[in-house]
Amino acid sequence: MAGGYRLGKKPEDVEVRFRRDLGLLEITMIGLGPTVGTTIFLLVGPGLALVGPALIIVFLLNFVVTLLTAMAYIELGSAFPETGGGYLWVKTAMKGPYGFIGGWISWFGHCIVGAFYTVSFGYFAVYFLKQPGGPMAGWDPGAQSLLIKAMSLIILVVFVAVNYRGARATGRSSFIITVVLLGIVLTYIFAGLVWFLQNPPAAANFTPLYQSAVPYPPFVVVLMAMGLTFIVFEGYEIIAQTGEESRNPEKDLPKAHFLTLGIATIIFIAVAFVTIAILGAGNPANLNPLSLAVAAQIAFRNPLLGLVVVTAGVLIGSLAALPSLIFSSSRVAFAMGRDGDMPRLFARLHPKYRTPKNAILASGLIIGLMIVTLDVIQIAASADLMFLILFTLVNGAVIVLRQTHPEVHRPWKMPLFPLLPIIGLGSKAVLSVALYLVEPLAWGIGLGWTVLGF
Repeated sequence: MAGGYRLGKKPEDVEVRFRRDLGLLEITMIGLGPTVGTTIFLLVGPGLALVGPALIIVFLLNFVVTLLTAMAYIELGSAFPETGGGYLWVKTAMKGPYGFIGGWISWFGHCIVGAFYTVSFGYFAVYFLKQPGGPMAGWDPGAQSLLIKAMSLIILVVFVAVNYRGARATGRSSFIITVVLLGIVLTYIFAGLVWFLQNPPAAANFTPLYQSAVPYPPFVVVLMAMGLTFIVFEGYEIIAQTGEESRNPEKDLPKAHFLTLGIATIIFIAVAFVTIAILGAGNPANLNPLSLAVAAQIAFRNPLLGLVVVTAGVLIGSLAALPSLIFSSSRVAFAMGRDGDMPRLFARLHPKYRTPKNAILASGLIIGLMIVTLDVIQIAASADLMFLILFTLVNGAVIVLRQTHPEVHRPWKMPLFPLLPIIGLGSKAVLSVALYLVEPLAWGIGLGWTVLGF
């Protein structure tokens, strides 16, 4: 049953089919690239600033919270592998405006995460080039900002073109870039562990476990940190968009989800561990998006080499994530166009490459507009909120669809149903509220986008 159960419009309404090019390895890489991507490099520092060494606990808790929704994606993705993922599940389960809201939020969420990765590329490239002795040393902030945006837009255009040519190109580019990214991250982890073993007093950096200057109860601050860093786990959601282009979605989609989350979580905890060991949490000046760059220059015998490794990690992480984000965002827009929730032109496929050409171009345009108008913190917080809302809706959808479509073959089912999806739904709602304490503007941007859809 490779095709799965078809949601949305009837097959005769809009006849569009993708090529089934993607196997387990390519699907896993499409998810692993953005999951391990730039976010872990940029958000460890701000996370440490909120909770100190308890960031490791935050990552473990986020893994549990993420797993609850990932299991919903596995059940729904293997049973309903049609392109559109969360949008189509919410649309079918809840009727009315909820399906449109789910798709509208999902599209924007993927686009805004894509903008985050793209801007991160330009941000760290310029940071490296402006170091003493570098070609941009002494440049004024205005010129640096302009170059960041220009570099980001160039990278965006390149990967829009990659997606335009087809899913196989996306899978291959994701595979190559993700392998390189993993090598860089493991190099940072290895150097950090060697430094830690050579400096036993650094073990004191892990006590006390909770360290924070935020004037809220510890459990509230932990929730704030979970909300802020939640986006580092987001990439697995993209796997659901590969259903119609997977050779064996019933088997490969569940495996790809578990592989992506398992590998990514181990990496996140290891990165947090070595960064805490090196920097501790006692110096606020070191706890920012550049924390890993500072830690690497301490861990490596050659500080410049450490800076090169982390900078390369951010750049490669951006390159690993961006193709997948453009891929996923365009597939949501395609599905909404196919079902009439957006103009039908979004459902048109390129006659040669069989890709949703208009949806890809529209997603690229939205990403480009956000690159130009928003800063990296606004982008990250808004992306957190969008996916927390989307995942809340998906946890509700898996409950409803189990009741309304019991006849559908489900190769994989969530255990302890409906307890786990209910916990998943509630946990996402709580983190959404906690995120307001971190960045209120994220709610303004999210609500503004939702209103724009109507």
